[in-house]
Amino acid sequence: MKDIDIDKVYNALYSLAIGSTSLEVVEEYINGEDGLVLKSRKTNTKHLTPDLSAIKLLLAFSQDNYENMTEEELEEEKKKLLSLLTKSE
Repeated sequence: MKDIDIDKVYNALYSLAIGSTSLEVVEEYINGEDGLVLKSRKTNTKHLTPDLSAIKLLLAFSQDNYENMTEEELEEEKKKLLSLLTKSE
């Protein structure tokens, strides 16, 4: 089994918790003389609302971990969370 990258999981959960936007591209092709030819391309920005389950899980995860942290670990976690918040704005 592969090792799980906790930071990637945490960041994905964080994105779900705060909501995000994604770019959706839909392309339509038709058969042409030289094979498939692009007929149309539609681009749409999709807004994903914050997910309540992700928020609850993130808060529970954070609370459990913070109780056992040293002052130095808490300070490092604070810097990490502030960095994530800055990137999401």
